[in-house]
Amino acid sequence: MFVDVDEQTYNLNPSLVADAITERTKAIVPVHLYGQCAEMDPLIELAGSGGPAASVSEPARQRGIPIIEDAAQAIGAEDHGRRAGSMGTIGCFSFYPSKNLAARATAGMLVTNDLDHARRLHMLRVHGEERKYFNKVVGLNSRLDALQAAVLRVKFPHSTRGRSRASATRSNMS
Repeated sequence: MFVDVDEQTYNLNPSLVADAITERTKAIVPVHLYGQCAEMDPLIELAGSGGPAASVSEPARQRGIPIIEDAAQAIGAEDHGRRAGSMGTIGCFSFYPSKNLAARATAGMLVTNDLDHARRLHMLRVHGEERKYFNKVVGLNSRLDALQAAVLRVKFPHSTRGRSRASATRSNMS
């Protein structure tokens, strides 16, 4: 189910998400755009998938809907001191050549602090191997090669430094 955007930020409008959730909802996928994060606190509360236990209401906690953040266009952006891609169950980053932080070819990264998801994602990225030559599920060959990693390692400090300057400029203009 798609939900419309906030007309000021062009990010997901969190006030419309509650009405879109059904028993078939598998995840909430906010897309952080234009170097700014979607408004995450209402989504975290609604999903019951993160945040301090005291801040998540009982009905939300029972939902347990994962939040999968698309942070490809907001690398280094922050929402209340939390980095884009770090607030949901899984954070997704694309380093496609046309993205804000670009590799020389197709590349990407998924991040999570959930050990079960991390194990599953690791298995999927190496043809579904649980251990060497034992494929538990059908997976992919989607490892980041050393050349792409080297390019990104050089570019990353520059991309976050620029994001901090842009953020400070926007704050001063408000």
